[in-house]
Amino acid sequence: MEIKFNCPKCGQKLEVDTSAGGATVNCPNCSQPLIMPMVVSLPPAIPAGVPPAAPATPPPPPPGWASRTGSPYAPRPHKPKPVGLIIGITAAVVVGGILMLFAARAVLLPALRVAREQARLAKERVTSGQVIRATDGSTEVTVPFGWSAVTNLSPAALLQAACPAGEEYLMVMTEKKSDYPGMTLEGYSSAVRNQQVAKMPSVKQSGPTELQVNGCRAIQYVLSGTVTGKGVTLALTYQATFLEDATQFHQVLTWTLQSRFEQYRDDLQKIAASFKSRAGAASVASGPRSQAGGPGRQPARSPQPGNPGRAATAAAANDAKGGRTRMVGWGLADTNWQDFSETRGDGAMLIGFQVGLGKFVRQTVVHSIRPIYRTSQGEVSGQLYGISTNTPIVVKAKPGYAVGGISVKGGLNINGFSATFMRINGDALDPSDSYTSDWMGGTQGASETPLAGTGAPVAGIFGRLNPQHTLGGLGLMLPEKAAAAGGSTRQ
Repeated sequence: MEIKFNCPKCGQKLEVDTSAGGATVNCPNCSQPLIMPMVVSLPPAIPAGVPPAAPATPPPPPPGWASRTGSPYAPRPHKPKPVGLIIGITAAVVVGGILMLFAARAVLLPALRVAREQARLAKERVTSGQVIRATDGSTEVTVPFGWSAVTNLSPAALLQAACPAGEEYLMVMTEKKSDYPGMTLEGYSSAVRNQQVAKMPSVKQSGPTELQVNGCRAIQYVLSGTVTGKGVTLALTYQATFLEDATQFHQVLTWTLQSRFEQYRDDLQKIAASFKSRAGAASVASGPRSQAGGPGRQPARSPQPGNPGRAATAAAANDAKGGRTRMVGWGLADTNWQDFSETRGDGAMLIGFQVGLGKFVRQTVVHSIRPIYRTSQGEVSGQLYGISTNTPIVVKAKPGYAVGGISVKGGLNINGFSATFMRINGDALDPSDSYTSDWMGGTQGASETPLAGTGAPVAGIFGRLNPQHTLGGLGLMLPEKAAAAGGSTRQ
């Protein structure tokens, strides 16, 4: 027997055998799962008074009922959950994580310890720095981490160092005070600074700044400008610190690119402040301002060859019995300039000069002068005023002649001069019999200024030394009667 019905989804007419009742099949048209309808036969009615029959054996289930476990009408078998497996997996994950943590700790902890130790050492080295000493052990400085000693900056520097990463450089140069008789720290620092300025066009500078460095008095300048060397022009900033100890002058010169100076300024300042000299601090390192020496000058000392000193020049000025000509050069009062004068008694006459020439911003100027006299004991040289030079010029009168006057060009410095020699006539000179020496020094600047030349003998010289300890003013000392006759003025 067949059962006919329509698919409730697509309406397809379907026919199935009654034996498939209750089974689940798919619609052949739309694949909709369908539960096949079942045909149930009712038992016949039981007449009254007839006892009910024993229950009949239930019919067997439809074909495939027991095997179709996916049917919603078949009870599903109970499957126990794998609790042990889940616990095992969880335990394995936890144990594996712990083992990985310990493994990572075993690997990373030594690396972290090394990194911390390196950071500690780096911090300690940056704080305390490393000491670099001169090749002769005379001086030392402390530099930050990253610096090292080098030998290729200058053959004149016994202590050299560099930080290539930051393009920072250091030189320490030392010179004996005995090579610069009478030189003060102010004069020494200014002279060296001027040499450096002459090499740097359009230079900008700050200073001087006075410092105390480990018991030594110091003067510091900062110079910025361009420097050309080996075909390369660089914009550099120099920090120059000049110091003095008991027997020496020192230069602590640091520099870097202008664009990096502010970044490294503190480091360069600390390097300069760490300077130490084996000779120790100078006995004149500090003290009150003195009237004789000006700010920071050394106390007066007894004169010695080549070093008149303040006391010697003051005594010489007091010994002058005559007047003086006007002075050519820097005439304004300035405590940083040093006045000098010198005459000799016993009828001595000035017969010549020893002159040292040098450079001031590419111009030739007179750096030093020493008078030469004719005395009753013969020819005598006076004191040297200014910086000694290696090849001085000596100009002297011919026998029977003496200095009757000079012609000078000057301003901030004494640029140059010539001497006029006149024949000696008893205690006077004969202007009608005279000749002029070659010009000594530069010809730039103002016009020549004649001094003396009236026929009176010249008794000596006077003048001024500028802060660079070179000649900044020059005049002639005359006998008193000659000053009145010649109309010279006293400053």
